[in-house]
Amino acid sequence: MKTIVVKVGSSTVADDQLHLRRRLLAGLAADISELTHSGRRVVLVSSGAIACGQHVLGVTERPRYVPALQAASAVGQGRLFAHYARLFADHEITIAQVLLTSEDFARRNSYVNARNTLRRLLDGAWCLS
Repeated sequence: MKTIVVKVGSSTVADDQLHLRRRLLAGLAADISELTHSGRRVVLVSSGAIACGQHVLGVTERPRYVPALQAASAVGQGRLFAHYARLFADHEITIAQVLLTSEDFARRNSYVNARNTLRRLLDGAWCLS
């Protein structure tokens, strides 16, 4: 079975004032849920953690340095995931978050573990032993 990958960027997730585009994200969740309930496999790849963190922290300009970017992302990621979790729960879909970096693709062992995790999630193999 093929997998549909939906990628949304920061400008889709948040507006110019760094507020989440709640109505747009709700529509996206509804569309993805419809696909999922019809038997399709869907992966949502979402940016927006930094923008969400900026909003929470009251930072208007995007940080330029890695520590500041990571701090904004660390604050925003949990909030963004929680928002997605609520949206998809409305459609009786349990979601998962997998955070990957380029290192996960550069090292064979990390790549294999990430691939197997994604396969298990997509196949609905929920046995966690």
